[in-house]
Order: sequence, then C-alpha cells, then structure tokens
Amino acid sequence: MPFGRTKTKTVALIDIGSLSLGGAYAVLNKGEAPHICYSTRIPLPVTDEATPRELLRILDEGLTKLTHKLEHEGSAALSRSCGVRHVDDVVVSVGSPWQRTQLRSHTEKFPGGKRISAKDIEDAKEKIEGALGIDPATSMLVDHSIIEVLVNGYQTAKPFGKRAQRMSVLGLASVIPISVHDRITSHLSKTFHVEPIKMQSAPALSYVVMRDLFVHEPDFLAAIVTGEATDLLLVKKGILTGVATALEGVHSITRAVKKAVPAVPAEEVGDLVKSGMLHPTTVDTVKGAQREAKSEWASAVISSLADLARKYALPQTFFILSDFSCRETFEEIMTRQDVHALRLGDHPFTVIGLKSQNLTDHVVFMGESDRDLFHGLLALFYSKKVEW
Repeated sequence: MPFGRTKTKTVALIDIGSLSLGGAYAVLNKGEAPHICYSTRIPLPVTDEATPRELLRILDEGLTKLTHKLEHEGSAALSRSCGVRHVDDVVVSVGSPWQRTQLRSHTEKFPGGKRISAKDIEDAKEKIEGALGIDPATSMLVDHSIIEVLVNGYQTAKPFGKRAQRMSVLGLASVIPISVHDRITSHLSKTFHVEPIKMQSAPALSYVVMRDLFVHEPDFLAAIVTGEATDLLLVKKGILTGVATALEGVHSITRAVKKAVPAVPAEEVGDLVKSGMLHPTTVDTVKGAQREAKSEWASAVISSLADLARKYALPQTFFILSDFSCRETFEEIMTRQDVHALRLGDHPFTVIGLKSQNLTDHVVFMGESDRDLFHGLLALFYSKKVEW
C-alpha cells in the first residue's frame, strides 16, 4: 500500500464551475506532493433562458449526480489506487457566476501613533465586511482573507507590535447566495459526513496557488475562463491588487453557433467544418456567428481589463486558466489590437496557457484520475492549508 504513514489526509475536492461540476479524491502524506487518485466531471445543461429557480434545479441535479459518482465509483477507485477508505476533509472551489469576489481595503489613522494588535486587524476586517453591502436575507460571506497589511505605507508580513500612524488592510471576500451555499453543503454533508465543508472562491484559490507556483513572476495577470464567465486577477509584487469579472465565457460562442444553425449539433460543428461536410453557406453562417460571439466576449474582457488599467499599469505576463476547449479562443482575443492598447509598453501580452502538465512537479495524477487543471489547483491549495 503506497500510503502507509501515520500522517495521511484524504480530501474530497469539489469544483463548482459555471458549466460543470468537478469532483476528485486526493491523498496527502505530510511533506509530499498530493496524489489525485480519482476524478470526474458532470456537465451542467445551462441555457440562456434558465431562470434563477431553474439554475438552482440544474445545480441540485448536478450535485446529486456528482456525489453519487464520488460515493460509489469514486470510493472504490480511491481504495484500489490509494488504499484509503475514508475522507478527512472536503474543500470546495466556487467559481463565477455562482459567487462574486470583491477586493476591498480599509485604512485607519492613529495621529498619536500606536502598536498594531490582532484586534486592530480584526476590526479592519469587520469594517471591510460591513462595506460589502451583503443582504443577510439572501447572501452570505463564505471566505474573507487578508491579502496585505501596510504599516505607514510599507508592506509587512508581521504587522503585530509595529508602531504605526497609518494602517491599511486589503481583504479579499467571496459572497454567495444562501440558496446556492445551502444546496452545496447539504449534498456534500450527506455524502461525506464531514464538518465543516470548506468553501473558497475560485479567484482567491487560484491566486494563492499561482503566487507560490510562479515566485519568479511577481507581476502578472490571470484569467480564469469558464463557460459563462471570465474572472480576471491582477497581481503586483506578489500581492493581489485587482479583481474583475466579465460575464461572458466560451459558452457564448457555442450558443451563437447553435442559434445560427439549430439543425446541426453544436458539439459537432467544428469537426464538420474541418472535414468539409457542411454546405459552404452553412460554413459562412457558422463562422459569422463565431466571429460575432468572440467579439462580444472580447468586448466584455477588454472592458474589465480597462477597469483594472485605470488604476494600475498592466503587467506583460498573462496566464490563462481554462480547459483545453477555450484556451485557444482566449489566446486569439489577447492578440487583438484593442487589447494591446491597454498596455503602456510597446510589447504585447505574453500569454501563457496553464495546463495540468505545469503541475506535475507538485501534484501526482494517478489511478482513475484525469489530468484536470482545476482539481490540481484545489489539491495544491489544500496542501498549503491542511492542518496536521
């Protein structure tokens, strides 16, 4: 049995995306890379016409299918591949549009000067939460991390005890509808009998992992591209300084094609165009629909990048976190002249598509697991936060 040491943790990794739900099992030995032993992904049949009530039903049905696979197929694979039959923790990543991530700061001035205490940081955190405008009847805060503390204008990792006349605290918060939160926790609690269910926003999780993976890149942009949304992160000197969301994703292209040629299954259009099996008029219609949808997606992304560029100079390095189906399309968007115009320098963005292969020095994919990038990021995040 490969995992025979006493300090071993088994974690269920859950990825709540805009168009799919991912689930995986990972086993960690203290001081070693996490081993992902099983993974699966359930598509969510989201449509343009779906109402909030229908979206909740789709999420509910998807969670039922996912937990059933994890409980039956997954648990058997976990035992076969890793010799483990239990789960210690459950970690959930929630992406847009199921949640919204906000970056807020609060500054306190101490004219006479004072030494910073833990209570000062906690008070600033509470004031940030109070400014988020959360309606307690419909929404809740699922994660709030302090990203940076400035004392007298200088960044410090250890602010306690330092004498300050001014203190600024930067917090990253994730707000989720109570109805979404309750459905997620209800399904996972019944399946794993683990409390608490640890929930994290996909942007916050991605930032923490990428900051440590790419220490040689202190300044970068990152796009988390999913079916229905594109989250943008701006990191300067290793600190997350900007977050924006474009409510357009790769599925907008699929929908446009389906609307343009409803008689042809959208998932088959690409292969049929390449093989010459479609009439030239139909091909022109498909390409026109794709062009228009890409333009709309690009406009939404450019608008969000422009919001960030108004406050900060955009760095050259641009990471893309996505599945393979939309990475190429997003890279095309990044080569547009109006995107390049957002940079102050002469050089265009250096676009780097992050793949699961980039994680192989840090995560082991084995047994009945796919090389799923987002499961790998979740495993790395958990390995940084796990309490032994």
